[in-house]
Amino acid sequence: MDVLFEPGTCVHYSNPGFVIAGRIIEEVTGLPFERAIQRELFEPSGMRDATAVQTQAFLRRTAVGAVFDPGAQRLRTPAVFTVPESIGAAGGTPIVTVADMLAFGRMHLNGGVAPSGRRVIETDAAKAMTTPTFDLGIPQAPPIGLGWWLVPIAGTTVAFHGGSSPGGHALLTVMPEHDTVITSFGTGPGSLPLQDRLHQAVIEEVTGRTATPPFDLTAEASTAPIAGEYGSFQSRVVVEDNDGAPRVSSNFEPYDDDHRATCKALGMTEEAAPPVAYRRLAPGLYGPESSDPSAFSGLLGRATLLSALPACSGRPAGLHTLLRFTPRL
Repeated sequence: MDVLFEPGTCVHYSNPGFVIAGRIIEEVTGLPFERAIQRELFEPSGMRDATAVQTQAFLRRTAVGAVFDPGAQRLRTPAVFTVPESIGAAGGTPIVTVADMLAFGRMHLNGGVAPSGRRVIETDAAKAMTTPTFDLGIPQAPPIGLGWWLVPIAGTTVAFHGGSSPGGHALLTVMPEHDTVITSFGTGPGSLPLQDRLHQAVIEEVTGRTATPPFDLTAEASTAPIAGEYGSFQSRVVVEDNDGAPRVSSNFEPYDDDHRATCKALGMTEEAAPPVAYRRLAPGLYGPESSDPSAFSGLLGRATLLSALPACSGRPAGLHTLLRFTPRL
C-alpha cells in the first residue's frame, strides 16, 4: 500500500485515519460507532444532548449548514445534513450543544475526569493527548499530541481542534494553563475566519497578551522556486512561479462516480477554483497575498501559510498547507 510518507517524517491531517480508528472501536465494543461513542464518551462525559444519530437530532431544533450557490449567487442549504455515516468517526456526524462541548472540554481540563467525577479517559492517555508526539517545525503545522493540535499562542499553549459538517464549521479550544474552554459553530463560507478571530480574542483576553504571527516578520524572505505540480488522491495542485511569488491553482478530481455524487451533495464542485496569489513572508514560507500578517496570528489563519518541504529519508518533496501534505508529482 502506498503512503504519503513514512512515520515520523511529516504530519498530515487524515479523515480516513479516523475512520479506521472508528472501525477498530466497533470491533472492540461490538457496537456500531454511533452507539459506541454514546456509551463510551457522551454519557460518561455528561454530554446529555449529544448524539451521532441523525434522526435523533431531527427531534429538536438543530443548526444546518449553508453553502454558496454560484448559479443563484446566494447561500443555500446543502442537499445533505451531515457527511455519510461511513465516515462518522472523522467527526462529521456528531450533533452536540454548546453545553455538551463545554462539558467535553472540562473533562479534558480535569485530566480525563468528567464534571460528575467519573473518569472517562485514563490518566496516561489524557496526558498523552496534551504531550507533543511530533513537531514538523513549520508555523502552519503546530506540534500534535494524541488527537489535539497543540498551538503556541499569546504566551500559552492551547489544545485545539476543528470539525466540519456540510456548510458548517465548529472549533474547540482548551486552555489548560488558564482553566478555560472556548467553543463555537458557524455556517456559510465566511464562518471560519470569524470564529478564528473570536477564539483569538478570547485567548488574548484570558492571557492578557496579544497573539502575533508565528514567524519572524523581519527575516529575509526566501526566493527558492516551488513551481511544479503536486497531488494525492482527489487533489491536484499546480504552482506557477511569478517572479518568486507563487500562484497556486487547486483542482478537485473525484475518485469515481460515487465519490463525485457524494461530494456534489456536500456542496463541493469540480470547477477549478481561481488561482491564489502568494507572497514571500519568511525563508521557505508564503502567505496568501490578500491576507494581512495579523490574519496568521490565530489558530486557523496560520494554517493557510504554505511551505515547500524538501525530500528527506522516508518523505518525498511536497507542499504543506491547511494541515496537509501534498507530494510533488
